Amino acid sequence: MSTIMLNLRDPCRAIHQPVRGSTAARIVAALSAEPDTIAALQAALARFVRPGGGAGFFEDWVDGLCQEPWDAGTVVIDLSARLVAGESATFRPARRGRVEYDDGTAATDVWLRYAVPNAWMFSPSMGDWERRAERRRRVFESQSRWDPREVLYGELCPFLAEQLQSADGTVDERTRAIHARWLLTARHDLQGRSPREVLLVKREAIDRDLIHQAGHWSELGTCPPGLNRQSAAYRFGGFGTHENILYYELIRHLLEVGFNDLDHHGRCARDADLARAIDRLERGKQDWLHTPQSEELIGHTPAQIIHRERARLPNVDVEHSHAFDDACPLCQLLDQSDRPVFWYLDGCQLDEAFPFSFHPTREEWEIEQQEWESIRLAWNEACGKR
Repeated sequence: MSTIMLNLRDPCRAIHQPVRGSTAARIVAALSAEPDTIAALQAALARFVRPGGGAGFFEDWVDGLCQEPWDAGTVVIDLSARLVAGESATFRPARRGRVEYDDGTAATDVWLRYAVPNAWMFSPSMGDWERRAERRRRVFESQSRWDPREVLYGELCPFLAEQLQSADGTVDERTRAIHARWLLTARHDLQGRSPREVLLVKREAIDRDLIHQAGHWSELGTCPPGLNRQSAAYRFGGFGTHENILYYELIRHLLEVGFNDLDHHGRCARDADLARAIDRLERGKQDWLHTPQSEELIGHTPAQIIHRERARLPNVDVEHSHAFDDACPLCQLLDQSDRPVFWYLDGCQLDEAFPFSFHPTREEWEIEQQEWESIRLAWNEACGKR
């Protein structure tokens, strides 16, 4: 079988080894976990290759780069530049696809899906790849190692407390206005972006990876490896749908707490009153994040659900307790199945206005509103003819 020379490079070292195309494909698939080091790549590879005992997968690889032509070609994966470049007659690195799971001894005829985030560049040419990698590396270094949660959670309560003292209108109007203002206002501590932009930028990619992880679990019968808490992808990663929904609910909860705590000082609150208001909101935030929710979250805390999403681990309903109907044949089949039952938050309870939607742009939101209006009119017309 033909082989390619595969080169791996991270900020600290480079290694190379001739490998089969199927092995190279699994390594490319492992980029779906967004590893930034060779060690993180090895951990991510466990999604598609059962880890063996003893030495790690890359233990015997040779130090340095080897860009000489080799059998079926040469490929370089630069992790810090998020670049895959190569020239091969038989191997075409793909951003999305399926790879055959390796149980540690051989391929298994179990095909697992993957998707590499759009931030990665796939180039069909080795020409000038080092210059391109250096340019991309500088860009990503300026964006990496920065956790927007420090702002989105850390600066939230002071903002809400101040806004609560000066808002006009009914409680419902003030709630929606303050919430929207927080989401839509660009901030220097978010690199010039608004909280809403930061919340949505990687939502679809994270959701897709979670769906693939659930598929892996169903196919292999065991929980796939999640991201380590110390990994860059976990610490500095984006926000999936679950965290978006829970963040929305957290803000609405804090605004309810804030309005309930407003006293006779009103808009003329002194600094000491504002400090106390911030402290009450901070305590309310911690209480809400770490209190189990028996109905919506099946007894888990919001913090636990957020952690699982950041770790790319699907939520499993072990007791089959989520919306099961004893009279439903489909529910009965699911209850008898030995495969895991996964559950997701869908956001059906969110405010329908644009600031609280998952659409990146107002134009996309308006198109959806027009589509829903067309459906409503068609339904009313059909009902009127009966």
